[in-house]
Amino acid sequence: MFGVYNMGIFDFLKNKTEHFGNSPRSNYSINGHLLSIGDFTGKYNRSPNGKFILVWDDLNEKGKYILLENGKVKLQAKMRHPNNGMVSNSGVFILNDWTSKGMYWVFNIINADGETLIRQRCKANFGYTGISDDGRFAACQALESTNKSDSCKLFFFDIKKRKLLWKKLPGTIGPELNWPESYCFDTKKKVMYLIHDKNRAYRYTFEGTFIDSKFYRHDCINVGNDIEFLEAIKELKGELSAANTDP
Repeated sequence: MFGVYNMGIFDFLKNKTEHFGNSPRSNYSINGHLLSIGDFTGKYNRSPNGKFILVWDDLNEKGKYILLENGKVKLQAKMRHPNNGMVSNSGVFILNDWTSKGMYWVFNIINADGETLIRQRCKANFGYTGISDDGRFAACQALESTNKSDSCKLFFFDIKKRKLLWKKLPGTIGPELNWPESYCFDTKKKVMYLIHDKNRAYRYTFEGTFIDSKFYRHDCINVGNDIEFLEAIKELKGELSAANTDP
């Protein structure tokens, strides 16, 4: 199943997750992109409804993360190199973890009770990641690496089913490796938007079909850089040539 691992009780204990179901409201302060709670300070992300806050820091390979619910500590656990955290309205959150073993990154999807729902290993660094507001779907973009199986692939997960639905080279990368900067999920229409620079947005179905290929090429011709323009013109000429040779 594309290397997706559901963690059992052994892995759960290994992470040393602590629960604070009846903890008092915590005193914390926010300064820019950092949140401080007690003697712990890290980057943070707030759920769209404001109910949850995820805080993390790698602490020189002795990383830690804390999940706050309505201002109270819901759970905290250790992770070697937590990065790129994001939490949904349901408390399900995502965190990347870098490890020196085989030089791979791990994309973790964890619920508010500390249970790891999906653990995806990838032999490439991760770029931007995203999770739907309801915590049911997630995506992450692998960057360029020497591993052909993972290099530059876009991963899409169904969190409710606890599995990777697909991974593929996105049609919006192009020759300059133009990575998406964020994601937007329309769970009713089953469509994911890849948001690029200049607020350019392109749609994928949840099944992995790139809906806006022609729209993307149009943007490359009209507002893209020189390399994107030339690549789009080349593709357009190829399509026109193929159409003219069809019987």
